[in-house]
Amino acid sequence: MKLRYMVIFLFIGLALFGMLAVKQKLKQETQRLREENEYQGLSMSGTVLLDVERINLISAKGILSSEITEKDVFNLEAFVEQGGASTISEYLEAYYRVRTALNEQCMFYEIMDVEKTVEEVSGAPGTYVEIIFQNPHTFRFAQQRDWIMEETRHLLFNAEDGTLWYGTDPGSFSYCAIYSNEENSYRKDSDFISLVEGEYSW
Repeated sequence: MKLRYMVIFLFIGLALFGMLAVKQKLKQETQRLREENEYQGLSMSGTVLLDVERINLISAKGILSSEITEKDVFNLEAFVEQGGASTISEYLEAYYRVRTALNEQCMFYEIMDVEKTVEEVSGAPGTYVEIIFQNPHTFRFAQQRDWIMEETRHLLFNAEDGTLWYGTDPGSFSYCAIYSNEENSYRKDSDFISLVEGEYSW
């Protein structure tokens, strides 16, 4: 009789232990997914992309400008899933390349407070991608947890040296993120520059 009770208690204990282990595993997975979602850098979620008011490609040749549509977002998702096998607009590819450049090299950026207008920054010779959101968004980077771009509505990325200006006001910038690595210089993407300058071969 005692043996039977001991076996029952053993099974109950094992079941409780198993339930606790599963609960802990689910908690860890939930936390991982939350962090993965929060720390993805410049977001490519459909919600954020559809909130893009305008993307401007700025070079010595002038300014090319476009709004984003649901079809654009769908095409970009297909582009990413297929490893760049599908065709997307140059504006969406510019957004994707800005995100890739920042995510891959974010650990080498230093952030400074600035007060600059769009004209002051983009007036200097260079190749830029400008992204304006209708509403503010917060972006966090997995490889540099201290860098939090809070309530951001406006980005201006220099495709030549990786410098990023950003802020809450579509007409000006409050922060400047500068690539700073003594061992290696910024990895410039010549195809990216050609894309912005309108010379990219598809």
